[in-house]
Amino acid sequence: MKNNVLFKGNKEVNVSELLFFTSYSIYLIFALLELTEINPSRTLFGIIRIITFLIILFKLFLYDSKSLKFIFSFFVLLFISYLTARNSGNFALVDAVILIYGAKGISFEKIVDVYVVIATILVVIITLLSIMGFIQNNITVRNNVYRSSFGFMYPTVYIACITYIIIADLYNAVSKHKNLIIRYFIYLLVSLYSYIFCNARLGTITILLTIVFGMYAQHYLKVKKMNKIIEFFIHYSFTIFTLISVLLVYMYIQSPYNSFLSNLDSLLTGRLYFSKMGVINYGYSLFGQKIPMVVNGSGVGSLAAGNTQAYFFIDSSYMNIALCYGIISLIIICLAFNFLNGNLLKKTYSILPIFLFLVALNSAIGEQMSQICVNVFLLAFFSLHDNVDFKNGWIIE
Repeated sequence: MKNNVLFKGNKEVNVSELLFFTSYSIYLIFALLELTEINPSRTLFGIIRIITFLIILFKLFLYDSKSLKFIFSFFVLLFISYLTARNSGNFALVDAVILIYGAKGISFEKIVDVYVVIATILVVIITLLSIMGFIQNNITVRNNVYRSSFGFMYPTVYIACITYIIIADLYNAVSKHKNLIIRYFIYLLVSLYSYIFCNARLGTITILLTIVFGMYAQHYLKVKKMNKIIEFFIHYSFTIFTLISVLLVYMYIQSPYNSFLSNLDSLLTGRLYFSKMGVINYGYSLFGQKIPMVVNGSGVGSLAAGNTQAYFFIDSSYMNIALCYGIISLIIICLAFNFLNGNLLKKTYSILPIFLFLVALNSAIGEQMSQICVNVFLLAFFSLHDNVDFKNGWIIE
């Protein structure tokens, strides 16, 4: 490995970190803007993707491990993600693979700090521009309740971004043993804001659960012990919620008039129904397929009015990945998180698996798990801080 440190004045500059954070920051800004009404051109974002890819490749081969296993796994997953992109028309998994491997050897705490700062600034700016009328505020109606998106394409996307910022911020705050009273108060206010102005039930509940999980993480850091049953569910959380999601959809297909499933579907605002229709109309594939989604902003209101043809979107991350990106991608994601959680629970006292459980739970309903510009926790696999005890293992070599 070549020297990874340069001297600038009297300060050392970590070239590997500089390359990663430069590419990640640029990508994050443009990827988040694509979720807003600003929505930069596809050509420009495509150029940003290419630049990100080239910088990450330069970092990987010049400064990172020359392990054949590491390089081989990178190109295998890059090829699989390319197949899903070609078949589905969405490059989300390609972006994820490139940035996940690019984060090798970078402190996950630093990654989270950068993500929280950039994402928070962007969300605040877009919100203010929307309030001042410079950006369109899309308003949808659900059960006669108006839901504002504040400059983002949809209220659910807006609140999902805020939710992941809060989860990431609290993760780092607990890790650094900060005083959390003020944070908890702010989170409560944000959850109230989420419900009143966006009627985002998933986001509101997840933010409240984040506070509960933060308290449990604090307790875990003190006692260094975890109940075996809780540990099992945390370890296999992504696989468990995947199986639950797939099983519920299968049961709904087999028993479309089941009262429990119908009530659950109503509570989930038709998410089971659309996942069911996705399976019936398109079926599962190995490496993804193109599934046209109708997300015109009025879908939820139309759904409440009984017009299910005006809107079609598969919200559950697990069902979305299984149908759009393919079963192979879903299996790889579940195995990767199982491996990460298992190693962290057995070899360290990391609180990361506790927060990953919250991400896994949220992903059963929300569709942002595979969006690396929203879900910063995807970057934990090869980052240094939480995997420091695995230097001789698969994570860091």
